[in-house]
Amino acid sequence: MGRLIAENQLRSTNAKRDALTKATAYLDSAARRFARTPAGTPPVRGVIANLSATFGRQLTGALALRLAQQRRMPQWQALSTLGYLAQHRDPSVVPALVRFAAQVRPGTAQSMAIGMLRDIGGSAVARAIRAEQRRMPGGQIPQALAALVDTGGATARA
Repeated sequence: MGRLIAENQLRSTNAKRDALTKATAYLDSAARRFARTPAGTPPVRGVIANLSATFGRQLTGALALRLAQQRRMPQWQALSTLGYLAQHRDPSVVPALVRFAAQVRPGTAQSMAIGMLRDIGGSAVARAIRAEQRRMPGGQIPQALAALVDTGGATARA
């Protein structure tokens, strides 16, 4: 995670910081706008499409960090962020996906993050999972996440 934060800072240009500010404002305003509608929350597919069309792949690192750091992110926002990350595959976000999957409550978002990690595969996923396991109290991480290392699923594409 520290490496991802440092890389994100090094690659962060004024344009990227501006893009993140605009994306954050968009997400916040979408939440307020849809709170007054029968839907109650923004449509995940629409948010993913809008983020991708507006910002391309330039927000992968920043949104992945935000995902890993905000424990109480609304479900629609977590799923939208995961969908955006799935659309713009970036191997550098693996530690953030692992951290998110290890911390979030079991459910759709956790399953989606673990599925993305399974699809990415490789030794980087296994290393990130082991590092997260060492960081967690008692080494406890969700069984589905640990299974990526235990069954060799994360190292199949190394």
